[in-house]
Amino acid sequence: MTEKYYLTKDGGETFEEMSLANIGSEVLTYEGNDYEVYATYEIRTRRCYQGNFGPYRSLPHHLSYASDGIDEVEHPDEAENALLENVGQNFIDTGTWDHIPDCWQAYTEEGYQEELQWRKDND
Repeated sequence: MTEKYYLTKDGGETFEEMSLANIGSEVLTYEGNDYEVYATYEIRTRRCYQGNFGPYRSLPHHLSYASDGIDEVEHPDEAENALLENVGQNFIDTGTWDHIPDCWQAYTEEGYQEELQWRKDND
């Protein structure tokens, strides 16, 4: 069974069910940001300033992806997906990312249910 994750961009008014990789992609492409996956299996992001992209910046080391020899990456898409999942999980765990507004929040299924219950109890 696939785990469910939820993202809200409006402080909890609406939630969208998505995968960890989708959350990671949403975070990295916020405000027209672009990202590129390099052969070393790390993502570097660049910010869009009035239509002009700035230089790429690498992800923090703890979010990079390295094959452990047992779980070899057979295709670059696998590495990209793993990296996006790392970003998505980091956003769920920390609740923050560079330039992402505070109204963006991401949850696991359990966290989402707790958030809904808290909102119900406090309305």
